[in-house]
Amino acid sequence: MQAELGITFVLVTHDQEEAMSLCQQVAILNHGKLEQLGSPRDLYLSPSSRFVAEFLGKVNWIDGIGVRPEAVRVATEAPPDGVRGIPATVEQATFLGNFLEVQSAVAGGCRVTAETSRLNGHYQRGDRVFLWWQPQDELHLSNGPTAGDGVRGAA
Repeated sequence: MQAELGITFVLVTHDQEEAMSLCQQVAILNHGKLEQLGSPRDLYLSPSSRFVAEFLGKVNWIDGIGVRPEAVRVATEAPPDGVRGIPATVEQATFLGNFLEVQSAVAGGCRVTAETSRLNGHYQRGDRVFLWWQPQDELHLSNGPTAGDGVRGAA
């Protein structure tokens, strides 16, 4: 309807998927303060704060670096050169149709969630794996306020 009329619409919602799918520009507010304004893609891939990152989806925080679950790869062998990786132990693998959600524990008790293709293999509790991601998928953000009582996704 907006495209046909050619006018600006303002949509107020708490549904992140609705906002990201319908809007060209998104404003993220936190207690009445503008946290970030931009396209859905820019906000999701380049959030300006932990609050924005967590508000728009799950984030794994690994040694202060954020990595979204869909960017985390799971492998039974050491990752290739040039990527970031850590050994882990699978705690739970859940088949969700088009992908597997693999929750793993790494040294220090940190939990990491990966959303990987169902074609990537089968994982069970106790499996020793390597979790890896590309450096460009890392979110380097300040320790500012977060979108709730803790980290969304895995800590």
